[in-house]
Amino acid sequence: MTVMVAKKDVFASKLSARFAQSMTALDAPWPVAIAVSGGGDSMALMWLASAWAKKKKLSPPHILTVDHGLRAESKNDAAFVVKAAKAL
Repeated sequence: MTVMVAKKDVFASKLSARFAQSMTALDAPWPVAIAVSGGGDSMALMWLASAWAKKKKLSPPHILTVDHGLRAESKNDAAFVVKAAKAL
């Protein structure tokens, strides 16, 4: 178990460093708005952008999510995103 946690930590550190390099290279205007569905990719982007902004002492990104009501579980998905965004 400890080895798996260490590998995840190394991967997260490398991913964060690569994200920071990309943000520096882009020199994009800040803050940005990020559409978050609750899936792994958009949740990761929300976390990476938020952590990067904190480290740079910038305002947090604007997190957007929409419950279109097309699926029974969409309300729960949106609530999950809101809770995660507030925890950042």
